[in-house]
Amino acid sequence: MGSLLLQQPVRVRARARCLKVKTLPRRPNLDHLRKQGKDLLAELRKQSSEPGAIRLHHAQRLLAQRYGFESWPAMKAHVEGVLNAERYLRRWILTYGVGVEPPAARVMCDGVVRHPNPWVRWNCAGLLSSAADLDAIPSLAAALRDPIPKVRRHALLALCHCEKRLGVDIVPLLVERGRRDDNDGVRLRVVSELSLRRADPRASEALQRVAMGDSHPSIRDVAAGRPVRGRYKDLLRRGRAGTTG
Repeated sequence: MGSLLLQQPVRVRARARCLKVKTLPRRPNLDHLRKQGKDLLAELRKQSSEPGAIRLHHAQRLLAQRYGFESWPAMKAHVEGVLNAERYLRRWILTYGVGVEPPAARVMCDGVVRHPNPWVRWNCAGLLSSAADLDAIPSLAAALRDPIPKVRRHALLALCHCEKRLGVDIVPLLVERGRRDDNDGVRLRVVSELSLRRADPRASEALQRVAMGDSHPSIRDVAAGRPVRGRYKDLLRRGRAGTTG
């Protein structure tokens, strides 16, 4: 906040120190945020000895910083991205995609990483399977670290589609997730994808480590190339590995 506040009047900077960081609601509303900016402007002017020096853009910047953003335009772009992603998904699902424009990769990329609703994030990842371009790869890679396992699985499957369509090398991402993911279902899916790439020395080396050290016996079986039995075999075949999230 410091460098930005230096551009503000002294009284505004002083007031900013009293602002507590807040969290945007699940479905933020730009009109409501604009009203908050005007209310904050009135409050700042009321407490300032130089009210004429304080402008709306000063209050909007302080409000954005109160919500953890660098500036009002940054917060506005985030809110619009959140709303566009959810609005598009609901239209797509209600119409089964009939009469709806193909997914906009930029909107889906914003949704898969930033949207507070995990339902939106994993659906964005699913739509990126067919709509992603090279610019979407960083967003899908970031989604592999999502706190919700289902989002991570959808992002993983989308990256596998991108590998085929765009020629993207996803083996390093698979290796990293196979080593670090704490969800058995996600790791099972990752290891099964690595096993399809066993000819790659990087995948082969990672599978050897998993076969020796993973905490789950079914994951060790997949990594070693042994048959998998029981419910994990069914989950693996249906592509729904994991029971949480």
